Amino acid sequence: MYRLRPFGVPLRAGILALLIAILARPGLSAAEPTSRYIRRLDNASTVIIFVHGVTSSGETAWRSKASYWPSMLTSDSAFDGADIFVHSYPTSFWATMSIDELAEDMRVVFNGNGVTDHKKLIFVAHSMGGLVVRAYLFKHRDIAAKTLFAYFFSTPTNGSQIATLGRMLSANPQFNKMRPMDAEDYLADLTRNWQDAQFKFASYCAYEKRGTYGLPVVTFQSATALCNRPLVPIDADHIDIVKPESQNARSYLAFKEAYRAETLAADETTGPEGKISIAIALTHQKGEAAGAQSKEQSARDRPLPPEQQISYDFTQLGGSTQISYHLPYLDLVRAGGPVKGLAYENAPFEGELPTFLVTVLNNTKETVDITSGELVVQSSKLVNEPIPVFDDFSAGCLRISNQGWTDIVDPLLNMNVARDTGDFALFAPQSRIIKLQTIADGACLSLRDYVPASLRHDDHVKVLGTLEYGAADHRRTLAFSTRVKLEIRARQGIPPDATYQAFFKAGEVGRYSFLFDYPQQVKPGETAAFLVRIKSDRTSQTNMTIDFKTIDGRIVHGGAFALDLFVPKMDTKTWVKAGVKTR
Repeated sequence: MYRLRPFGVPLRAGILALLIAILARPGLSAAEPTSRYIRRLDNASTVIIFVHGVTSSGETAWRSKASYWPSMLTSDSAFDGADIFVHSYPTSFWATMSIDELAEDMRVVFNGNGVTDHKKLIFVAHSMGGLVVRAYLFKHRDIAAKTLFAYFFSTPTNGSQIATLGRMLSANPQFNKMRPMDAEDYLADLTRNWQDAQFKFASYCAYEKRGTYGLPVVTFQSATALCNRPLVPIDADHIDIVKPESQNARSYLAFKEAYRAETLAADETTGPEGKISIAIALTHQKGEAAGAQSKEQSARDRPLPPEQQISYDFTQLGGSTQISYHLPYLDLVRAGGPVKGLAYENAPFEGELPTFLVTVLNNTKETVDITSGELVVQSSKLVNEPIPVFDDFSAGCLRISNQGWTDIVDPLLNMNVARDTGDFALFAPQSRIIKLQTIADGACLSLRDYVPASLRHDDHVKVLGTLEYGAADHRRTLAFSTRVKLEIRARQGIPPDATYQAFFKAGEVGRYSFLFDYPQQVKPGETAAFLVRIKSDRTSQTNMTIDFKTIDGRIVHGGAFALDLFVPKMDTKTWVKAGVKTR
């Protein structure tokens, strides 16, 4: 028997809002669900299949205010040549089919619409739709053998607490099957069956980072179980994780990245006999990054805010791949702000390093042992750009660090000190214009002479204004707002973790070898995959190729890349007390 524990007011309000949203969803219509092709081509060998979650539908699950995900694929050349099919099934608070029965319903729909006539099947599944896909593929191994890959977005592999609540309020058997997993439950059987099947195709997972109406729907552990490819966090709730607004949205890019990687690898299987082929694609596998989290932060699962997260996107340009970094805080700096003070333990920015999924196909008659790789840098240009960062809650002084690779020249500070009252601040009667010395690494401006007498007993103050800097012919202005603690307390930094990586020196050409810990063995007719994470010492724009060497000295070419790499300058150990002149 299940009993509801007493909920606090905020939690009760969140549950009520979530239930109202579920009941109001168009997917609850009693009408027969309609599955349909968004695009059907003559003689297409590949089909991309979208499968929605519980109490949703093929029309509502993938639709944002601005776009409909399945239709977006039709205008993206990366998906040219593939059919696109949206599967819908009966699911509501009053539905009668179990997950296994929905899997059989899927068989009927697929066979009736010619979906299984395709040579390659690709699944995009949301929430419970992922469980239906797994049940279907386990029952129909012939279809699993034709599956290229599956992408599971917030699928409750280990169950969900929200399903327990839904079970108490609804007779829909789908909720009962999704309650948190015990050893004798349906989900436990599905997990054991899936593991025993040892399917060869790739399983990708993306997990939600935001609560839905304040409530976590599918946890990280539940959303990422049974996957064998890099895990991708999406800064969205359980509903919006599959509603990309544009082709630049993270959910869209994550699926596109997997599609490129898996279709490239599959295409290589038709290569000529006697050839070793390599396909390389950028992946969002997390690892040590520039400004990696401390061990303490990782343990608490407290990543830095999105504006401090470094990510990489890629586009295909002829025979090369353009890889570019994205850092929202830097976008604000380039636009002149306003920026807020940043809170961090070790470094102000964190995120992924550009990491390649390398797939090797051995079409020879001999086993191949790959022992090393080599970055071949044809050109590399240093990117010299100052990046001012204001610390949030620095102690006793306004702390400005320079995370760029050139000096903050002739900085001029126009500053107000005020009481912090949230979004609204009471300005001090007079702004101060302060000329600072050039900032190479960092500077600390004491506020002793600038805090009004009425604020000196406050715990902290708000500092806001503008920072003007740069050469006389290229001055830049950055609006900022931050907080300074008037009571000085020591802070302790924690060193970052290490990671396996391929390193090159920015601004220089040359060859940079990286040895494998052990040979990557690829037997005849088989495929192997591994990760190569790229790192450098400076922000740079670099053209390179990646080659790999076998144990007998053969060179296998991996591909050409134009890499736009961001590396923040994080050495803030030496702080220079700012020399100031007041006018």
